[in-house]
Amino acid sequence: MNTPWKYVGLDVHKESIAVAVFGPQGHEPEAEFEIPNDSGKIKKLFSKWPADRLKVCYEAGPCGFVLYRQLREMDIDVRVVAPGKIHRAPTDRIKTDKRDARLLGSMLRGDMLTAIHVPTEQDESIRDYLRARTDLRGELNRNRLRLLHFLLRKGHKFPGKAWTQKFNQWLNAIEWKDDLLKATADCYRFKIQTLQSDLHEMDQKIKELSLTGKHASTVARLRCLRGIDTLTAMNLVAEIGDFRRFSNAGSFMSFLGLVPGEHSSGNSRRQTGITKTGNSQLRRLMIEAAWHARFAGPASLRLRERRQNQPPELVAYAERAQKRLNKKYVKMLNRKKAPQIAATAVAREMAGFIWGIATSEAA
Repeated sequence: MNTPWKYVGLDVHKESIAVAVFGPQGHEPEAEFEIPNDSGKIKKLFSKWPADRLKVCYEAGPCGFVLYRQLREMDIDVRVVAPGKIHRAPTDRIKTDKRDARLLGSMLRGDMLTAIHVPTEQDESIRDYLRARTDLRGELNRNRLRLLHFLLRKGHKFPGKAWTQKFNQWLNAIEWKDDLLKATADCYRFKIQTLQSDLHEMDQKIKELSLTGKHASTVARLRCLRGIDTLTAMNLVAEIGDFRRFSNAGSFMSFLGLVPGEHSSGNSRRQTGITKTGNSQLRRLMIEAAWHARFAGPASLRLRERRQNQPPELVAYAERAQKRLNKKYVKMLNRKKAPQIAATAVAREMAGFIWGIATSEAA
């Protein structure tokens, strides 16, 4: 006689895991309890059931994919589900760990959950490094603003663009009458120089990864597009992993949150702004890259260098993409659309070209 299936919903936290176990039938769980979030306790619990008759799920959250990988090593069918796609009743006003585990278990049994893509450990390490680089860049910008605000409060205003060679010369020439003010300025400057040095080291490491890692060929192809260089391409491949998990370009655009929202009923149809769902990091990078579509001129020297040793059909595809994106941008401006809206629309179409290149559908 076959062992009945077990459907296990987990509500995972730093210190504890709430567990709800469902059988193939029945509205109520067969068991509900809580265990410590410890690898030994987890292994002991799931060793009680046959791995081939077990399905497990938990919400994506701050605990990452450690639990997922441990259960996969035990050959257990485990899914990490998207919290935003878990349907909850509007009248459900009570939220506890026990209720969350029960909801996950029952929905898992009904196959009503959307699993997210779990990156490989290598992709996750690259992704974390790139996100750390983004944090470092943000910290550098904040410290630069602190120094500029300090200088302005003390009556020192540079007449040109900040953070250029002339700005640094002007900064060195400032004579402070108070030693404490000079020490304050030196403190800000030392912090900025340290962050700039760290950022330069990270950029060099990212460049090495783009040339030698497993995604090197995809990064090289993506860099054929205007506005997509090493940093943006590396973020794309690290965050997405396998582009083929999107069946078409439209689903990739939707994942980035670049498609318009819609509220339609009956004969009325109303579209709203972009959904802004999915990966906010990639959406920001895509819109930054889309601003390059403002220019209709020929490829720059740096872009021609990036296209060297690439297949002629790929270069032609990138050229067609640039012409279409520029035409899209100009057309929207002629329709009196704001430049920001035009850039967002261009980013959406650019995502389609990126999907085509990454999945070898460019031809």
